[in-house]
Amino acid sequence: MKKLLIAILASLAVAGVLWIAADGLLSFVLFWGRLHSLAVHFPIGLLLLSGGLELYRLARPKSKVSEVLILSLPLAAVGSILAVLTGYMLSFEGGFAEETLYWHLRLGVLVAVCATSSLLLRTLWRFFAWQSLERAYQTTLFAGALLLILAGHLGGVLAHGPDYLTAYLPAPARSLIGLAPSKAAGSEIDRETAVLFADVIQPILDHDCGGCHNPSRKRGGLDLSSQEGVLAGGENGEVLTAGEGSSSELILRMALGSTDPKRMPPGDRTPVDLGKVEVIRWWIEQGASFQLQLSQIKDPPFVVTAYLDRIAPQGGAEPEGIFALEVTPPSVEQMEVLAEEGFAVGFLAEGQPFLDVRMPRGTKLTSEARSSLAEVSQQVAWLDLSGTELESGWTGVLPGMTHLVRLNLSLTNAADQDLAALNGLQYLEHLNLYGTPVSDAGLKHLAGLPRLTKLYLWQTRVSEEGVAELRAGRADLEVTLGETLKNADDE
Repeated sequence: MKKLLIAILASLAVAGVLWIAADGLLSFVLFWGRLHSLAVHFPIGLLLLSGGLELYRLARPKSKVSEVLILSLPLAAVGSILAVLTGYMLSFEGGFAEETLYWHLRLGVLVAVCATSSLLLRTLWRFFAWQSLERAYQTTLFAGALLLILAGHLGGVLAHGPDYLTAYLPAPARSLIGLAPSKAAGSEIDRETAVLFADVIQPILDHDCGGCHNPSRKRGGLDLSSQEGVLAGGENGEVLTAGEGSSSELILRMALGSTDPKRMPPGDRTPVDLGKVEVIRWWIEQGASFQLQLSQIKDPPFVVTAYLDRIAPQGGAEPEGIFALEVTPPSVEQMEVLAEEGFAVGFLAEGQPFLDVRMPRGTKLTSEARSSLAEVSQQVAWLDLSGTELESGWTGVLPGMTHLVRLNLSLTNAADQDLAALNGLQYLEHLNLYGTPVSDAGLKHLAGLPRLTKLYLWQTRVSEEGVAELRAGRADLEVTLGETLKNADDE
């Protein structure tokens, strides 16, 4: 048995050395450090259990809980030491508030000291039966339990932000302890007095990004809990550029696929609601003003309107665009078929039947995939086919998508004649043809789209003359052709 144990330890040591040699010491340390969230739960449960059992023993001296303490206390001591070691390793990841981390780490060490000391003192007391040892054992055990609560609170602050425990306190309780009223993402607000950033954008950032980007847990050096933090950016620079919503890092990270390691929130967490992303994108495109009030907003996109109507309803306001239509929601079976064909599917807004459908880049829009799309043609509002290979006959699915609002065909083989299939799409507002072989001839098919307001034509065969002809008399049409062209009324 002894030889087997030595062999196992030697093997682990060799494996550790090879690991460090291959990936570096930091990779090795951070791997074990990220086990802290697992390791820390053992001492939490076992130390509190041990304290509770000791209180029970004091109340009922003749009980047999001592037999349980023989097992729980040693495990609590070992667990607390492992939690401290893994926590120290995790601290090398960086991005934590230094003062909070300082006290969390030291309180964790004190918990481990108390747990280990109580185990030693209890062992000595059981051997010598001195009353002073019993009192010392109980003192260190109860002190360890109390310190554990404090250390656990600071750990929660590091992991989830300073208001994690108080975010959902009732208003009277928050007022009693001197906290400002909470603004949860999606909670109703007064549309007449609300400020777009403070009352709409910031609650979204707090709810969906605050766990990793707060004053206590600045992952990547980024704090999104305030205007100052948003403007300061992170270790890699700014996260937003006023006027450039789609290219701002904040939006790019949210829009990445679930398998991309750079997606925010990470792939194992619920992605940010599409309506929220579009509100933030639009806010940045409008200049990222921190003072703009909701009452000052003029003609926002329909997705932004839908989200604002959800959190700041307007009395008597009538739905607009496709939201004014009665459309049957897609069935569960139809959604499952789309997923089986490789589409990423989500609802455009909460409580609405309309879908955001995306085909992964590098795939083919086959006849089978088109058939599954045709089944939900009335519900598709956003369709993203960027970077896909469009097989012959692919346009057959477009005429039925009479509620299509946004279409992304960038980096595809969509050609001039394909754009004829867009005639009749009266709700189409946004069309991206970046990197396609479309020319001036294809633009002629877009003249009959009454709601088209944004058209992207980078790296196409379209000329400025062709764009000017399309935009004649349409001051609301914004076209990007290598650079953003001026509006017609500015020319």
